[in-house]
Amino acid sequence: DDVCTLDTCVDGGCLYDIQDIEGCCEPLPLEEDFEGTSPFGWSLQGGGGQCTWQFLSGNQSKSPTTALYYGNATAQNYNCGITSGNAVLGPISLQPEVELSFSAQVWLDTEMGSFYDKLQLRGKTDTGSGTIWTKGFETKKAWFEIKADLSAFAGRTIHLDWYFDTFDGTINDGKGVFIDDMKITSTCAAVPCSFDSDCSDGFTFTSESCESGTCSYSAP
Repeated sequence: DDVCTLDTCVDGGCLYDIQDIEGCCEPLPLEEDFEGTSPFGWSLQGGGGQCTWQFLSGNQSKSPTTALYYGNATAQNYNCGITSGNAVLGPISLQPEVELSFSAQVWLDTEMGSFYDKLQLRGKTDTGSGTIWTKGFETKKAWFEIKADLSAFAGRTIHLDWYFDTFDGTINDGKGVFIDDMKITSTCAAVPCSFDSDCSDGFTFTSESCESGTCSYSAP
C-alpha cells in the first residue's frame, strides 16, 4: 500500500513495481550494462589514431555481450601514441536526502599505478566536479568491482565521466580498459549517524556533518 509502487499478487507472491511518480524514490537510479541504448545518453570524446572510447561487443565483457572500451578494437591494444579521452554519461538526476552507492566492473590490461595510463571516474555537476575513483595497482587482466559512496550527490544532477590518459606512448601494447555493469543504488532513506565521523564518504571534495541523526553533505 505504497503510492510509489504498483502492488500485485502474482503466483502467490507479492510483486511491487516502482512507479515513475514525482517525489517517489527509485532504488536503482542507474543500471548500465551496455546491452542497449542508455536512457541517459553517452558522449564519447577525445582519443587519438584508432584509440577511442567505444562500445565493443563479442570481446571482453562481464555480462554478455558488450562493454565500454578504450583502445584500438582492430589491433587489440591502445598503442596509438599519447592519447586521452572521456566517456561521459548523463545527466542523471538523483533523489535528495537519500543514501546512494555506485558500483562498476573494471578489466585492465594497462600499466599499473595511478600516473601512467591514468583511469579515473569523475562526478560532475553544474557547479563543480570531484574524483570518485582512481586506478591504482589493481589486478591486471581480471574483472574487479569498484564501489563508492555517492550520498554527497543526493539531490543533484550528475554526469559520470570516465577519463583515460596514457601520458606517454610506450608500453601500450596491452588490450586497454573495459568497463561494464555500472549501477547506482539507493536505500531510499537518509544516511543515519551519531557523529560527524559516521558520515565520512572518503572524498576530499565534500564536507560532511551529522545533523539530527542523519548525514548532511556539501558537494561541488
